[in-house]
Amino acid sequence: MAMNSTEILQLSPYDFYNPPIISKRNPTINDKAPLGSTGLGQIWVNKAANTVFVLTSVVNNHAIWTQLGGATGTFTSVTASTGNIVATLGNISTTAGSITSATTVTATVGNVTATNGNFLASTADTGLQLGVGGPIVVCGAGVPTAAAAQGSLYLRTDGSSTSTRLYVRGTAGWIAITTAS
Repeated sequence: MAMNSTEILQLSPYDFYNPPIISKRNPTINDKAPLGSTGLGQIWVNKAANTVFVLTSVVNNHAIWTQLGGATGTFTSVTASTGNIVATLGNISTTAGSITSATTVTATVGNVTATNGNFLASTADTGLQLGVGGPIVVCGAGVPTAAAAQGSLYLRTDGSSTSTRLYVRGTAGWIAITTAS
């Protein structure tokens, strides 16, 4: 449609389309949007690594690129409101802090490892279970009362003698084991 000389052409930011930047590397803080564009929302595809980034801001003339989808990187937190956090290949690890679950942390194949820290079970009569339905290692104050598989160990935190520190679950109940002083 032809415009006459009195009409003004008005464009919105959506009238400009910056096609994705296709590269064989990830973007850096020096990679800005194409000339004449604010750049926010610019897509960057690293076809060598099969990753996608979006330009989310420019601060102090440094481009801030955020990796999209199945991302790897450093996060301040990861939350699964419903569903699971899964590592198909690789690890879920924490350098400082905790991995916390209201129910169960499971390693179907592989290990759950505490390199610099402890495995914690904070509810009475819970502990480290060795195999599904297998014996547990549990600690607490007082004589053990927990139902547990045969061969389970109870470490008594208030044991004051050589016969009140360690218990093993036998077929009929918990058996006190006498330890060296």
